[in-house]
Amino acid sequence: MSKPATTPVGSLKNGDMSVGGSTPTDWSITWTGRGKLTLARDTKVFKEGPASLRLDTGAADAMGQAAQMVDAPAGTHLALRGAVKSEGQIKVNVAIQSFAADGKPVEFKQMKYVQDDSEWSDFASDMTVPAGATHVAVTLLIEGTGRAWLDDVKLTANGKSATAASAPVPDEAENPLISSPGYWPDYPTAWNEVHKGFLEKARRDASRIRVVFLGDSITQGWDKALWKTHFEPVGAVNFGIGGDGVQQVQWRVEHGELDPLRPKLIILMIGINNFWGKKGTNEEIVKGATKLVRTIREKQPQSSILLLGILPAIENPKDGTRSRIKTINSGYARLADSKSVRFLDIGSAFLEPDGRIAKEVMGDYLHPTATGYQRYIKAFLPTFDEMRK
Repeated sequence: MSKPATTPVGSLKNGDMSVGGSTPTDWSITWTGRGKLTLARDTKVFKEGPASLRLDTGAADAMGQAAQMVDAPAGTHLALRGAVKSEGQIKVNVAIQSFAADGKPVEFKQMKYVQDDSEWSDFASDMTVPAGATHVAVTLLIEGTGRAWLDDVKLTANGKSATAASAPVPDEAENPLISSPGYWPDYPTAWNEVHKGFLEKARRDASRIRVVFLGDSITQGWDKALWKTHFEPVGAVNFGIGGDGVQQVQWRVEHGELDPLRPKLIILMIGINNFWGKKGTNEEIVKGATKLVRTIREKQPQSSILLLGILPAIENPKDGTRSRIKTINSGYARLADSKSVRFLDIGSAFLEPDGRIAKEVMGDYLHPTATGYQRYIKAFLPTFDEMRK
């Protein structure tokens, strides 16, 4: 990734895209993984006038990102607000990426995920810059064929460095043991509208739904062609919401998403977001998942549950994230009861022989690409077919 000039901490420039000609000033294409991308200042499509940022793949498949770099030392608390829209067959992440002084990536923090044809969607999320980072990039990352728009972006910072003694105590939305709704505090209706849509779908299509997928953006982002081929014909429904942690899925289940249904099988993959934005220790994440599985069992005693292991993340296999995933998946495996709950770890399907993750498999080292979902389906389908019948 190239390294644009940075601005003072919390001082994002041209977030309303009001400055610039054919391209928005201070924003640039900072990485292209494949294909070709075009960055433009769109004066016809915007959330708030006079313009928006548009990142376009043209008519061909592509992957890459536009970003603006901002100085932000470790411990700085950042709040990102804005709106995003997408069109085509495309996956879109709005994220804050943290980097060390030498330019090496430290953390990728998803702030909003949308896909395909999506109207303007507000986002609002917070993060604390991790240890070792000196600056962050506010990023629009796209993959597929289509275009995405970014507008009305605001980044604020408290400017304080958190220390071990003064670090803020996570609120309820960051605790995997406490059921809580979505983590978009400044736009409370956005997350809740998705939840309401699931409630409506569950009531409307209850007689046809035989399989439920629960989870976060990795579930939400299932490749459309694979979904249509393998899951749509067997009455599957996708109840994934980008950014959710264990506690958000717990809240959704407690608040009726499964109540009208009588599915044969429920597939659950959750927990990776509790590593970052919705924090939790390894033990807390496992305990939260245990509580969630128990709640699902109480709500749907006739259903079998397939609990999937957290997928590998971060490019470097020596990063501590991989060790955490292994520990948590070991805890998840103990929830299997050889009766109604089964555990399946397909993480190895996403790894190269040297243990690394290839960009063509996970473009951001977190979310599967179309190629990644092909590996997913190959590893997942035998168990899925066995359990749904």
